[in-house]
Amino acid sequence: MTLKSIQTQNHRALGKFRDGASFNNRRILSEYEDNIDVQAKTEKMRTATVFRSLIPYQKAITVKNDRAWVQLTVPLAGDRNRLKKVISKKYMRRKVELKSSCRRQRPRSMRWNDSTQMIAAPERRVVACFVQKAGSTSWHKLIYNFRHKGEKKWSNEGHVENREYTKHLPDKVKAGLLRSPEVTRVLCVRHPFARLISGWNSKFHKYFVSTVGNLMFKAMPELASYVGKTSPPDEDHVIAFEDFAQYVADYGLDKVDVHFKTVEQLCRPCEFPYDYVVKAESAIDDLWWVLNRFNASMESFLVHDVALGRSTDLQTDTELQKNEDVQQKQIFSDIVRHFFLRVPRETTRTLMSLYYEDFVRFGYTFDIQTLSAGGFE
Repeated sequence: MTLKSIQTQNHRALGKFRDGASFNNRRILSEYEDNIDVQAKTEKMRTATVFRSLIPYQKAITVKNDRAWVQLTVPLAGDRNRLKKVISKKYMRRKVELKSSCRRQRPRSMRWNDSTQMIAAPERRVVACFVQKAGSTSWHKLIYNFRHKGEKKWSNEGHVENREYTKHLPDKVKAGLLRSPEVTRVLCVRHPFARLISGWNSKFHKYFVSTVGNLMFKAMPELASYVGKTSPPDEDHVIAFEDFAQYVADYGLDKVDVHFKTVEQLCRPCEFPYDYVVKAESAIDDLWWVLNRFNASMESFLVHDVALGRSTDLQTDTELQKNEDVQQKQIFSDIVRHFFLRVPRETTRTLMSLYYEDFVRFGYTFDIQTLSAGGFE
């Protein structure tokens, strides 16, 4: 029997992984139609309304530049009470799993750590820590609007402003955010390999480089020697994913940009009493419940799936999602598998070891034999 988990030398120390196949047996019932945006002649956009048999949301999906952006909405009022029980159990299970994995290591005291990516809105009694490529900008916008009461327009400088504001909060306020039972403490995560793919697609895309510059190569100067090392870049990127993956495996997490560091590094999940672990993959279904805790609106709260890229041998998003038998978890797994097919197994094992804590803490899995990713619920 194959264990769908990453397998490292520390397996016994941190305990066995769960199977990861804890998904509800539901089908994604979808209808899609193609639309051409005449105002942007170079971009093809497909829109769809998706209805799920279990979760009665209505979601408008727009696929643009090979990235799926999903507009989240709150479930119908008549369904909320029924769903609250299901979703609260899901969040409780995630919290228990996180605490259990932390206890297997040397116990750590709960403390506020200014080196983390914590942002807070004390007046709304909410504090959140996130990692890049897991909905971080959406959370920044949310906290930013809380702090400014909607009176100041969001800009990219809001990322730094939020962090600096939180970092310089009085110690008494930080203590309250750390310990008060009235505070909602949120941790946002994503499958480690999905984050790696998404970060690569975003930061090494030619459009990003042409508009922002070679920021990643400046942050990781040794990376330049990996361009074309095993594969030429595709038409949209400046470095092939497999070459970037090899760099990460060779140099480790101390030599990567913050977009590729672990949740363990950026949020210290065993040192802060997070109440809710939000998984980017299931946020469509359950994020509303967390936001409801501190009276937040889900309007304009966006999440995006793993960017697909434009490789000719990968099924398009429409081909995958049109098939009613394909569940959402399989879509995520297939995308991860596609990119890791070109990565040497030994390199993959090294990456699994580097991101080990993130796999264990949050129940994510990866089967080295089948390249199947799991744990999205």
